[in-house]
Amino acid sequence: MTGTLNNNGRTILFVTAACAVFIIVVLVILSVAGRSSVSTQEFAAMQQRVQALEAETNRLAIALETMDALARQVDAFDQIIKESAKRETDLLFRVSDLEAKAGISRAPATETPEEAPVPQAAPQADPETAPPATVSDMPAKPESPAVQPASATPDGYYTVVKGDTTYSISRKFGLTVDQLLEMNNLKSTDIFPGQTLKVKP
Repeated sequence: MTGTLNNNGRTILFVTAACAVFIIVVLVILSVAGRSSVSTQEFAAMQQRVQALEAETNRLAIALETMDALARQVDAFDQIIKESAKRETDLLFRVSDLEAKAGISRAPATETPEEAPVPQAAPQADPETAPPATVSDMPAKPESPAVQPASATPDGYYTVVKGDTTYSISRKFGLTVDQLLEMNNLKSTDIFPGQTLKVKP
């Protein structure tokens, strides 16, 4: 934009200056070649025209300088806007990257469960009219042992199971999420069942 204004201004100044020089040359030739044919009034009128032309040239030069200054200010403002947009994009990318490293997920808010009705106590039977209690002949079913949580292998590796996250695994083995990702050369917190992770330095 500034280059266009400069080119236009230079063209106008060149044309104006050329016209002024041409008129001055004509006046000089007329004054030298035929002083008797040019009256004083005509010569004075020509001088006034030349002076007016010079004044117009000066006004054009000032106007062009003002337009150049405005164009430079517009270019600087555009550059500031582009830099601000780039910085905003970089900041959003860094925030997303930090959230991913920290294992932060924006889960939707859970609905508050409705209160369950209080069960009514069953009426107690009269011991005099109640039938005698009988003992079942079937043996009691043994309780199934509680499932033990998976642990790391002796060489410090852990196999991911369903429901595991990088946050839960790091808490289980006393690590931070960043340490777990760095030990396994992971770029994100995405893991899958069956994946083997190193959990001991």
